[in-house]
Amino acid sequence: MVRLSAFYFGATLFCFLAIGAESSAKIETDSKVHFEFDALPGAIGNGRSQEGWIGFDVGAKFKPESNERLRLEALITGDFLLLSPSSATMSSQTLGATQALEWNKSGSPHFLEDRELFAEYRFGRARVSLGSRTLRWGIADFFDPLDQINSRRMERPAESTKRGEGMIFTEIRASEKSTISMEAFLIPIKRGAILPSQSSAWLPRQLYVPYIADAEFRLPATVEYKYRDREEQDAALRWNGGARLLWRPGETEVNFQYDEGASSFPSVRPTVTGALIETKPDGRRVIQADPLVQLTEVYYRERHFGVSIVQPLGPTLARAQFGKTEAMYSGRDLARDRGDFTFALERQVGMGSWGAVTILAQGFANSLATEDGGTDIASFSKLFDRAAALGFRFAPSETTSFTIGALKSLSTKGGTIVTSSLSFDLSSSVSAELAWTMYESELDSPIGPYKDNDGGRAKLTASF
Repeated sequence: MVRLSAFYFGATLFCFLAIGAESSAKIETDSKVHFEFDALPGAIGNGRSQEGWIGFDVGAKFKPESNERLRLEALITGDFLLLSPSSATMSSQTLGATQALEWNKSGSPHFLEDRELFAEYRFGRARVSLGSRTLRWGIADFFDPLDQINSRRMERPAESTKRGEGMIFTEIRASEKSTISMEAFLIPIKRGAILPSQSSAWLPRQLYVPYIADAEFRLPATVEYKYRDREEQDAALRWNGGARLLWRPGETEVNFQYDEGASSFPSVRPTVTGALIETKPDGRRVIQADPLVQLTEVYYRERHFGVSIVQPLGPTLARAQFGKTEAMYSGRDLARDRGDFTFALERQVGMGSWGAVTILAQGFANSLATEDGGTDIASFSKLFDRAAALGFRFAPSETTSFTIGALKSLSTKGGTIVTSSLSFDLSSSVSAELAWTMYESELDSPIGPYKDNDGGRAKLTASF
């Protein structure tokens, strides 16, 4: 059962009452249903090697004809796991916990939520909205340290999706034709991230244990997970806010940003139990770890400072961004400060009747990077401490597109991700996508937990 807080219910009621008071309104709808099959033939342990999903996006925009300043926008999205053959191999303890999970909680694959559900009113040079919405602050692809306002659903860490956050949002322009504007938001209660479901292959099914002077851990053949109640340090999920200043002189865009609130990804604390089975002559203890690992999500406060610039250079678009993330209060014991710099060049090359090729080259650098590896679900972002990416998109027509790209970590303990996809229209309302992704890394690298998750995806989407 999906629970809506009083805040979201109040925002929804306000929206419909405001629109319903009008005698007539323009209504635009855009809805989609998708069927998706994922195969991860190399998945190990009890992680799902096959997944079948059904999902939908139901969107609508309402504009009263008698009041052009008011509008309501809604986007409800859902995802439901239909096919999971490997779940039959799970232990009765883990399976029972999975069946008891609620939607929209870490550990559950099922998802139903309002991503956009807000009323917006424009007056003079300002607009104000109330309700659930997603913001895009930041300009980088792949990993963006400045685009951390909305919580995310991390069922697939490499393809996370944003959750709508209930907020008060405003934008103010200096004048009607001004090149300067300011945006600000306030989130009374942030939703928090949704981590992969307990039988997902995107939870580590093999672990790297560093050398410990006085103990030796023997790991079980398979690892099982159970989520515990999450912890919130310093009321991190409450009263998140921020602002940014946008300056658009000509074709250039410059942004200055500051925001503060809950960490976009929680610190994950595992609890592992085990039995002492041996003490070696040198005093080292040998501990046999139990298969069940309990995970506690710990949220802490952090703040982001950033500046970005987008500049056309003839036919090439250049994007540069610097962001600094600082942990606050209790978070100083849970995370390190980091400063990130990203730079990208994007160019489209025409090929006449063969369509166009778009080329994207992008680099990432973290001024506070360490050589730490990682075998937890939060380590994925470390791949971007020092990395380079190159991508190509070939579109021979408006209905067909082929994309291939690779991201290479330049750190000592790095890794490589190669992804490709082919999308095409079957009709005016039905489209298809075929994709394949490969991971290459050592076990003790940031993407080590996912190194066996090479796999493919087939997706069919119907629009109406």
